[in-house]
Amino acid sequence: MKRTPIVLIALLILFFSSNIYAATIKKLIITGNVRVDNQTIKDKIKSKPGTVFELPKVDSDIKRIFKLGYFKRITVSEEPVTGGIKLIYRVYEKPSIRNILFDGNDHIKDKELLKIIDIKPYQILNREKVKRSANKIRALYASKQRFMTNVQTVIKPVKNNRADIIFKIKEAKKTYIKAVKIFGNRHISSSEIEKVMTNHRKKGWYILTWLPWFYSGRFDPNALADDRDAIRDLYLSKGFAKVKVNPINVMIDPIDGKIVLYIKIHEGNRYKVGKVSFSNELPLKNLNSQIKTKTGKIFNGVALRGDISKLVDLYGQKGYAYADINPEITFNDKKRTVNIKFVVNKGSIVKISRIQIEGNNKTEDNVIRREMKLVEGDRYNSKKIRRSKRNIINTNYFKNVKIRQVPGIKKNRMKLLVKVKEKSTGTASIGFGYSTFDKFLTRASVSEANLAGTGIHASLSGTLSAKSTQFDLNLVQPWWHNKPISVGLHLYDVKTSFSDYDDKNFGASLSVTKRYGDDYKLGASYSISVNKITVTTDNPSQVLLDNSGDFIKSAITPFASHDSRDIYIYPTKGNKEDLSIELAGLGGNMKFIKPAFDSRIYKSIGGSFVLMGRFYAETISAIGGTKLPLSEKLYMGGIDDFRGATYAKIAPRDSNGDLIGGTKKVLGSVELHFPIMSALHFYGKLFYDVGDVWGSGTKISLKQAIGPGFTWFSPIGPIDIAIGKDISPKKGQPSSAFNFSFGTTF
Repeated sequence: MKRTPIVLIALLILFFSSNIYAATIKKLIITGNVRVDNQTIKDKIKSKPGTVFELPKVDSDIKRIFKLGYFKRITVSEEPVTGGIKLIYRVYEKPSIRNILFDGNDHIKDKELLKIIDIKPYQILNREKVKRSANKIRALYASKQRFMTNVQTVIKPVKNNRADIIFKIKEAKKTYIKAVKIFGNRHISSSEIEKVMTNHRKKGWYILTWLPWFYSGRFDPNALADDRDAIRDLYLSKGFAKVKVNPINVMIDPIDGKIVLYIKIHEGNRYKVGKVSFSNELPLKNLNSQIKTKTGKIFNGVALRGDISKLVDLYGQKGYAYADINPEITFNDKKRTVNIKFVVNKGSIVKISRIQIEGNNKTEDNVIRREMKLVEGDRYNSKKIRRSKRNIINTNYFKNVKIRQVPGIKKNRMKLLVKVKEKSTGTASIGFGYSTFDKFLTRASVSEANLAGTGIHASLSGTLSAKSTQFDLNLVQPWWHNKPISVGLHLYDVKTSFSDYDDKNFGASLSVTKRYGDDYKLGASYSISVNKITVTTDNPSQVLLDNSGDFIKSAITPFASHDSRDIYIYPTKGNKEDLSIELAGLGGNMKFIKPAFDSRIYKSIGGSFVLMGRFYAETISAIGGTKLPLSEKLYMGGIDDFRGATYAKIAPRDSNGDLIGGTKKVLGSVELHFPIMSALHFYGKLFYDVGDVWGSGTKISLKQAIGPGFTWFSPIGPIDIAIGKDISPKKGQPSSAFNFSFGTTF
């Protein structure tokens, strides 16, 4: 029975009852409820004991009780009592859900389906929720490319006013986009159009279609509008200023479920840029030189949008936070030209009234504020805001950083709201491993990149194996007394037992670095170390005898660096250069000069691909006729070096085949970086390395290696893997290498 007739019947009964309008409610009774408690119902009733009975009020009570969603029928009756009436609300509960069952779901488990539906066992049955749940099941199957899946619901009554809900599922076959049919494209090929779309035909090796740049053929209905815009932008970038792209039609074959997309395009004519002018250049001059839209060039609507953004940013750098620039476009269809006038409304200069920081539960405000390029009272500057965001991100303390511009009470004032989401910056790990040299080994480490929220970096690690022990302590204060001066301390102690000798090396270094602007650093470090080599064999080589004993190094190393990368962890553009010169001889018995230069360039080459080029050069020369110990000579190989060999396995050798190290080293690399699973910060790379180490008596013989690599910025630190194939290994040397590193970067 429907609710409205029930309510009317109940009210008619009340209406014809005698002496009811003047009656006072003496008692309120609720009956019929089994699962819903009395108080829940009473909270919805306004007809309380002590009040006068009123039909409209009772009507409202019934409606409010119905809105709880627990009842299929409600009746109200009255009985006379001394001094008034007893009001009785009788409710008839909807059945409750006993079981939720799925039938026919072979490709999706019950557990996964239960997570997405709106109903749960023991809940009151709600048919709307059951319907929504069926739609969610269909949507889940559609997200897995099973678009023709049919879902029907059966509500089966059982004893005690309960019901079983059964979802009968007829799974469809997995399907893909079979074809993309494009009509009206005379000047741009269908293949070129399809390249800019998210939805495209299945194409390429099936085993690789899970990678983002392969044509998987997956259909994403939410991307249809974006695909339409992408096609329009493609035409706009090639001069078709009046192009029209109809909404994309989707046809699904009822037999095999395969999808065909139909796209209709009205290209129009191609236009060139005619006159370009500005309504107001003040306070900026020569704006023509700042934009890509030039007289005589093919019109490019995408570049025009970029020009507007560029101009807004230029005004923003001068303090005009609300600069508004609109292009007035005039078509000359006869000449097929477009005249463009940039109408500039610069507004007034805006100053920063307040910088508010939110989300930093651990990190001190000052750690974030010192990375800001603006302070309260400064003139608004869009470039400095971008720089501030970059600086905060590159501290690596936060998962997410947003700087929102909030208009102030006054028109020429603005508040900057810096919202950060902190991430875990501390790690503690203990691991076990095996290597051909160390055999079984144990490594333990603890690190904190943001100690007590102060920004101090600290790490302590140790490694123990049958052949070696290693201890490392690092402390870095990136802002000394709130000035852009970094101070670092490094202590280490390493003991290694080789087949012919024992090598003990311990020492300390102190470094001071001054930051200039955002990209430049100058600094110096002082280090002192002791390297002790003890011969353990009865038949040592002459090289080993020459390098046995104690070597004490006291050295100062001035250095300079430039770093314009956008993001330090996974750069997509910018470059980084490091130059250092180690000067040993300030005491001790080592005297040498060791200059090194490292340069890396990153460039986005479209989509998610990033190309990285690297050049590294290093040399070492003894001073005053002193010997260079093996520990200071140059070697090649490793995860951040030549990946066709494991750590330090390439260098000149003596007549017995023992490594003796070199005095000159050069290395070049080209890498293609790409995301594999961006959400998990998992990236891939393809690399080509070339380089060599040589010295007096040996000649340069460049070695080459190629291979794949993977980097995962995991919650416990970055993990880097590279598998290198040496293209031209020397006799007796391995032709491939597996390199692996794990640790927190500072």
